[in-house]
Order: sequence, then C-alpha cells, then structure tokens
Amino acid sequence: MRNLLALAIALLLTTAAVGQGMAVAESAKEPGDPLRYTITLDGPVKGTVNTVYLSFALTTAVRADQKGLPENFDLSKFRQISPTEYKVDDTVPHAMSRTYLLKSVQLRTAEGGIRSYSYPADFKQENTVKIETHEKDIFPNIKSVEPSN
Repeated sequence: MRNLLALAIALLLTTAAVGQGMAVAESAKEPGDPLRYTITLDGPVKGTVNTVYLSFALTTAVRADQKGLPENFDLSKFRQISPTEYKVDDTVPHAMSRTYLLKSVQLRTAEGGIRSYSYPADFKQENTVKIETHEKDIFPNIKSVEPSN
C-alpha cells in the first residue's frame, strides 16, 4: 500500500511539473538509443531543405578514462512533416559519458542556402541529453613530439 501511495504521489508531481513547463529528468541514454526532436519554423523555407543538423556539445567535465571519445555530435536523420515542421529521428552515437546541450540547428537547401540557429539566441528551449557509455579511451598518451630532419 505504501509503495502504491508513493507511486501515485510521484506521478502526480511529475504531471504537475510537466503541466507547468518544467523539464523532467530522463534516464541516461546509451549509444544506439533513439533521440527525437521536432523543429518548427514560423514560416516555410524558400527552397528544398535537404539537410538538417542538430549539433550537441559536452557541457560537463571530460572523463579522464574517455578522452578519445567524441565530446560533440550531430544528429541528421530527418523528414519534413509540413512546410514548417521537421522531425529529426536519429540515434545516440558513441560519445563520452556526460551531459550534452543542443547548441545549434542548421538547415541547408538543395539550392545552396544555409541557416544556422543557435541556443539561446535563436531558440530559447534548453535541450539536454545525458549519455552513458561503457567505452573507454583506446588511445595511449603521447610520450613526446619532437622535430625531425
């Protein structure tokens, strides 16, 4: 009974937080897990969008045992839903364990147009994703670098 009551309270608090626009923490994602985002523009793009990049950057300290793993990544698998809406449906890449922030969205057209939107100047929603990977750095440290003839 106590567990049921605790579950009901947690569900109620989560519902209230979401209703007030507060972010609810998600569990960490692993490489291969899906990541989905919807980009909505306030008008249609003049041209045919053929590329969408969502660029994420590490926001927390680098893990010493994962220095050789990427600290940035892009998502680019997308489909156009309407003249003003694009769905990005990609997967978590192999990247360093930590928290990443969506720093920019870039749209490219078949006609050569490119527009980059950055957080927080062009979009206000803070989008973070926590990644947990069990991979370790495969590169040894450099012993020395010296000029040679």
